[in-house]
Amino acid sequence: MGDQCAISRLLSEGGMHYGGFLDFAFYFESGFLATLLDRGFALVVTDYQGTGTYGPPTGGIRVPTAHAVIDSARAALRLPDTTLTPNGPVAFWGYGPGGTAAAAAVEMAPSYAPGLNVVGAWVGAPNADYSIYADDADGSMLVGTMGYALNAFIAAYPEAEQPIMDVLTPRGVDFLQKTRYNCIDEVISKFMFRHLQPYFNRDYHDILGSEPIKSALAAQRIGSLKPNAPVQIDTNRSDPLFPWVASRQLAADWCAKGADVELWTNDQPAFLNKTATNSMLTYFVEGERGMQWITDRFNGLPTTSNCRDLPPL
Repeated sequence: MGDQCAISRLLSEGGMHYGGFLDFAFYFESGFLATLLDRGFALVVTDYQGTGTYGPPTGGIRVPTAHAVIDSARAALRLPDTTLTPNGPVAFWGYGPGGTAAAAAVEMAPSYAPGLNVVGAWVGAPNADYSIYADDADGSMLVGTMGYALNAFIAAYPEAEQPIMDVLTPRGVDFLQKTRYNCIDEVISKFMFRHLQPYFNRDYHDILGSEPIKSALAAQRIGSLKPNAPVQIDTNRSDPLFPWVASRQLAADWCAKGADVELWTNDQPAFLNKTATNSMLTYFVEGERGMQWITDRFNGLPTTSNCRDLPPL
């Protein structure tokens, strides 16, 4: 979330930021970008609203994140001196936070950008339901991402700032401030395996279940709109950070609306779950499948929806 680790800045610095000691970030997705470029795709990558521009960061918040993805695609299609055209095909791709963004973009595109020719979306490990996110993040290597979420909520819902500040302990205020300005590697180093409760002055479950936080969380749930393009949701059954059950529910919600959806489950067994191994390793295991799936959409090949045969919970 820190401006120094915006993706556009990382790419301009060779894929890595180093500001001294713990202030560093490595863009681990650059291999996918290189592969897709080598295969002839045109790519546009967004920092999301507020990151890299010294504004309030809203990454992960459903509406501004979807708008950032869609707007970046529309802008890329209009760049001069390229082979792209405004009516050309577009696909969304992402994993984890990027999967959340791709999911939000594909379901909002029909209403927000009806003229955009979306041919598909590969949605890897989306955070489809924020209401169950905290317990999965708690005590994990990536518990610091909860600070990202709180900062994004404050940016998107200014009216929530004071209620959030009122329930934070001094340690919680420090947590909020450091996660606002740090790259993920520094956040991991400072906060990994810690528990959330010491950051709050009362049970955080009660806080998340009360207003205005409850309504803000509900507004981030993906699955309320119908995508007009095929979607493949790809996630690990034992993912410790982006729960499989939420992805399965997302698939069911979209299927019920008549969307073309395939839920692909990676069954890699749970391994050192609080290290987020099942989150990160799955990306690299499934990345080639995702790139091929996207390629098939551009080539107009048939899809393999499993809406009628979703795996049981």
